[in-house]
Amino acid sequence: MKDISFRLFFIVTGLFFAGIFMLCSCEDEESFTVDVNSLLSFSCDTVDFDTVLVGIGSSTQRFKVYNKNNKGLIISKVSLASDGHSGFRVNVNGQSGTDFHNMEIYDNDSMFVFVELTAKTQNSDLPVIIEDSLVFTLQSGKIQSVVLTARAQNVNLLKGEIITENRFFDADKPYLIYDSLVVGPEALLELNAGATLMFHSNADLIVRGQLICKGTIDNPVVFRGARTDKMFPYLPYDRLDAQWGGIRIMPESFGNVFESVDIHGGSYGIECSLAGIEYYKLQMHNSKVHNVSADALRMDYCAGRFVNCEFSNAGGNCVTLIGGYNEFAHCTLTQFYPWSADHGSALYFCNVKNDTIYPLEKAEFYNCFITGSGEDEIFGSRIEDDKVAFNCKFTGCAVNTDIEGESNKSYFVDCVAENAENNAFKSNNFICVDNDNYVYDFRLDSLSVARGVGIGHLPDDCVFDKNGVERPTLKPDAGCYQYVTTIHE
Repeated sequence: MKDISFRLFFIVTGLFFAGIFMLCSCEDEESFTVDVNSLLSFSCDTVDFDTVLVGIGSSTQRFKVYNKNNKGLIISKVSLASDGHSGFRVNVNGQSGTDFHNMEIYDNDSMFVFVELTAKTQNSDLPVIIEDSLVFTLQSGKIQSVVLTARAQNVNLLKGEIITENRFFDADKPYLIYDSLVVGPEALLELNAGATLMFHSNADLIVRGQLICKGTIDNPVVFRGARTDKMFPYLPYDRLDAQWGGIRIMPESFGNVFESVDIHGGSYGIECSLAGIEYYKLQMHNSKVHNVSADALRMDYCAGRFVNCEFSNAGGNCVTLIGGYNEFAHCTLTQFYPWSADHGSALYFCNVKNDTIYPLEKAEFYNCFITGSGEDEIFGSRIEDDKVAFNCKFTGCAVNTDIEGESNKSYFVDCVAENAENNAFKSNNFICVDNDNYVYDFRLDSLSVARGVGIGHLPDDCVFDKNGVERPTLKPDAGCYQYVTTIHE
């Protein structure tokens, strides 16, 4: 009797739990609905990659799929409308492919979708819009979709290129550079207006021959990093520094001319190696070097002339002069580097470095604006030997430094020192210094201390500012930008 009782107990108990399991299973099945009014929700209706370079895999973007209903949904099919021919790739809830079937999403649950793109060669030098969509077909028959879009840009791909004869780069499509680009000793590289050179991480432009850039105000020659995507929705990689190397002009190179050039986002800007001062190594007009992690411009005992140029936001110094012979007319040197508090100054010059003498034959600044976030943005150092040249002069400049000290008076002629008593101070001199979004516009604000500071008798190449605005004959603004009222209307 006792054995029979135990058997009956186990049988009844087993039947009880089996029943509970079946009821739960039935409830699970019933928790999915085919109601045509029960739909998915999405964190966005369009995934936009902006501009991608042909043949180069994009960064990964993602969005979220939500079921905000009180019952589960079965997605009969998720698929790319193009069947994968557009170049888009997706990963849905951990699965990669071009189509997926019978995916369950419980009530008030969600899943991630990751999207990438490798654009194919286009029949155009201009960016071409690529569109696709990720289609979600529910068990109820309802169809929903998220649009995928990008602009695909063809490029001239250069890998470890060494230029050994005269070459011309035009503006038809960008040049994407891997493993650096070298201009050989006997070669000339000429970059026409609108030419864009995009450098992969750590790639440099190394000039042993000659580099001529013929940009215009409306179509500058551009040197930048290769990433066209964003770190955050508000922050394109193009606003970051250290995205590529920089431009290195070697000792044997002379006669380089940069007209209307935009250099930004590098580990450094321009480095000119020891070459002597008999010939100009570099002349720059109407150009900008911005947002680099070392020096924006470094001249190591060589000769250069710079007119209407902006050197801004450098992890090192905006301009470093190690001896040499250099002239700056109507230039803006402004230091608001956002990535580290341990950065250099707007201007540094010296006649001795690492115990080696480099005579400072000439460091002349005419009608320049030199400022930044520090208390003093101009630093000079010299050897204690009056026989070693240390010739620097600032004329008609607005400067963030002390010009009243007895030792400083001989260097500053008709200059204005920026200080807390001025109506405008530091970042307030400019239209926009936004260290939160890393957006900068160093044109002058109406109350800028640099207004009307310059002296007249303008050189011929200073009659117009960097943007083509005509300067007044008397008392022009200091720096490369003349104040324009219409900017603020």
